[in-house]
Amino acid sequence: MAAAERDVHAAGFPGTGDLSPSEGRVMAIFRVGFFPDFKWDDVVLVGADRDGMRVFRSALRSAHEDGEGAFGLHGIQHRIVRQNDAADIELGSPTVVWRFDDTKLVEILDMAVGLINVEHPAHNYFDSLNSPATTLMLSVDEYVDGGPFAEFPQGMPVPALPVESQATNASGSEAGPDPGTPQPKPSPPSLPTEQADTERA
Repeated sequence: MAAAERDVHAAGFPGTGDLSPSEGRVMAIFRVGFFPDFKWDDVVLVGADRDGMRVFRSALRSAHEDGEGAFGLHGIQHRIVRQNDAADIELGSPTVVWRFDDTKLVEILDMAVGLINVEHPAHNYFDSLNSPATTLMLSVDEYVDGGPFAEFPQGMPVPALPVESQATNASGSEAGPDPGTPQPKPSPPSLPTEQADTERA
């Protein structure tokens, strides 16, 4: 007798409802968040299991073919939008918006397919992100039962852009920094040592 086929639950996809895993459905895992100083630099990290990455793949494919894809997991709605010259992720609750041009959508889609097909925990990097960091890390079966999402389920706050100070002191004898001079980026909070490797794996 053939094994029963699993019905993966992902809000926003046809054929899925609101039943819990105990009622016969498997809840896919897909979390995304900003993490400063993770491994080697600031990253946007996706922690997913294979079912969650399949849901992501389907939405990426819809965006590539139709201009937009969407799904919802863990109370977060994800919109993936095809947009010229874009490579940005707008992190928020309850909505995350992914904006990529078509070339980058295909690149990320290929990464997702590769991670689904691999037979062990794995990750891959997309290094052409504009904001809120330069690197997107897609991970399968590595950060589903712990890691940084255990403490920060939706990631850490994205640092605000540095504001150029134009204040003067009380006597007015000293002006603030030249508006044309770039100001240093504020140091974001660091993750616990066990969550921040010293070199990129």
